[in-house]
Amino acid sequence: MKFTLRTIVISMLFLFLVFLYSIPCQGVSQVTSTPTSLSLMVYNDGIIHVTYTLAVDQIVPSVNVTLFGLLNENLIVVDENNTLLVYSIYAPTTHSRAVDVYSLGARSIRLDWDALDLTNKTSGIWVMMIDAPINFTVTFPKNTRILDLSAVPLEITVKDQQAILTMPPNLQTISYIVGAITTNEKARGTLDTVAAIIANIKAGEVNTAVAEALLQTAETAFSAGNYTGAEQLANDALELAYDLQEEKARETLDTVAAIIANIKAGEVNTAVAEALLLIAETAFSAGNYTGAEQLANDALELAYDLQDQAQSFPTPLLLLVSGSAISAALSLFLVRRVRGGKIDVEAVLREYPWLRSDQREVIRFLAEKRDGIFESDLRNAFDLPKSTMWRLIKRLEDEEIVTVSQLRGQNYIELKKRKR
Repeated sequence: MKFTLRTIVISMLFLFLVFLYSIPCQGVSQVTSTPTSLSLMVYNDGIIHVTYTLAVDQIVPSVNVTLFGLLNENLIVVDENNTLLVYSIYAPTTHSRAVDVYSLGARSIRLDWDALDLTNKTSGIWVMMIDAPINFTVTFPKNTRILDLSAVPLEITVKDQQAILTMPPNLQTISYIVGAITTNEKARGTLDTVAAIIANIKAGEVNTAVAEALLQTAETAFSAGNYTGAEQLANDALELAYDLQEEKARETLDTVAAIIANIKAGEVNTAVAEALLLIAETAFSAGNYTGAEQLANDALELAYDLQDQAQSFPTPLLLLVSGSAISAALSLFLVRRVRGGKIDVEAVLREYPWLRSDQREVIRFLAEKRDGIFESDLRNAFDLPKSTMWRLIKRLEDEEIVTVSQLRGQNYIELKKRKR
């Protein structure tokens, strides 16, 4: 058989083209696809619907994608035009599953499937685990209570009463409960909340021993399985703590009033201190016992200052102080108190770089309010459910960024004054 020069050239060109074309087909699973988005939809039965999008090289005939989980059903793969693509699933190892997608000509591919083993349930608590290469979102069913997270979410939103978390990459675990909170969980939540409030009242130098003893009785009832009784006892302990706080504030105001009256009897003009004490009484009437006590102590300190000044200047000179001068002095005193308590919000945010975006926005909002805001008004301002806002505020309180006090029977939120 004779080979012409033309035949030899064509054969060599053909072999060269085959060799050249085969080069990108080797190891394409490692270099020819880039994850662009990953979202998980959690169902009540623990099944998770996965939507995974990747950018791919148009000239590569196929790409390899590692699936999340070992038990996967209902897999569909499409390109950017929603055209169905052919694929084949295989097991690279006993602990992994992957799919070869024939994607020649596609710029991106989207995989949708149901993962059956990304969650497991123990004692009514679901635990989800996934090792993600990029940031990903998780949408939970309605009435889901998040119990624990392996990392702080990058973002938390609520849509149609469903919590949506944006999580960072790498191995993440999320523990949660689906459904209404049971009686024992509700009682446990009440006991923990009451304990925190009583501890806050105690920090204000209120003797809360009786309320703490009653709360311990509530804990005993809870341990015995009497959840309804435990919750009632906890609420009684809270009411008692509030009464003790009110009694201490009332005693402070009465003591300060008596001392100022005694100083005034020594021919000291105490009008400014009396005006501040009147503001303290107003705060007390509004149920702000902590604020009332602070204002009363400020009034007492001011009265002592006026007494010292009276010993340094002739009495007739002090009597010439006009009503407008007294008003100006009081205003200056209050302004100094406000300015002294002004918070550098950006410094706070720098000190806590791990805070989520929603927590940062709440801190900035509180900084603008200065004097604080009711939790209900804060909730309305951010359009968040009561439980979501409560958890957000609790986190900030645990970080000692805000203080939570009771005012007219409601939670009153303030940014914590920080030392300069």
